[in-house]
Amino acid sequence: MRILVVGASQGLGKETTKKALAEGHRVTAFARHPEGVGISHERLRLVRGDVTSIKDVTKAMKNQQAVIITLGLPTKQAMGFGHSLVLSGGTANVIEAMDRAKVKRLILETAIGAGDSKHQLGWFYRLTLRVGLHHAFREKDSQESLAKASSLDWTIVRPSALTNGLPTGSYLVNPPMSYGMFTHIARKDVATFLVGCTEDATTIGKELTVTYPRSGFWRDFPRWLKDYKGRT
Repeated sequence: MRILVVGASQGLGKETTKKALAEGHRVTAFARHPEGVGISHERLRLVRGDVTSIKDVTKAMKNQQAVIITLGLPTKQAMGFGHSLVLSGGTANVIEAMDRAKVKRLILETAIGAGDSKHQLGWFYRLTLRVGLHHAFREKDSQESLAKASSLDWTIVRPSALTNGLPTGSYLVNPPMSYGMFTHIARKDVATFLVGCTEDATTIGKELTVTYPRSGFWRDFPRWLKDYKGRT
């Protein structure tokens, strides 16, 4: 499959790009600085561009079959400084470019607590995220609304706190649980799930949470601390 990864140069986007290549896909890595992916590969195409430019996004969309959006914001912007509209504006441009190019499959990564998943957060987690990072979550809410209002075959993926830990291959999808402050999941495991969704028709039209099980503060915190600092 030909997959466009939007926001491919850092963090989850980089891991998603690497995982898609490992699974045999042809990948277009789209970012302001796509060389940040840090690898070269015969099936990898790097496209430099600004997601808030419909012209740039349209160029990257050529000949794609699926799109994975992994956009994020720096902490200061997430808190509202600068009032960046990269997430909502970028997602709107991606959807418009997909419509023009007749690309149907969209995988949108947001976060636990976005949209109607607010009720899954414990009160402290809700205070920390929905209040502390209020702008980022307004933007993520908008991203989800844009996807759901589109005519695309969309899937929304909401990971819990992302870490740099080693992948376990063992995580929960839409578990009937609430989330504490240190409930988390490795980026590499989320990348595996995102890439898998591109070819899994059963996930179309669904909003899915992915996370490791919640074990309580005294178990979750040391594991989160270790994985958060990890570099793999």
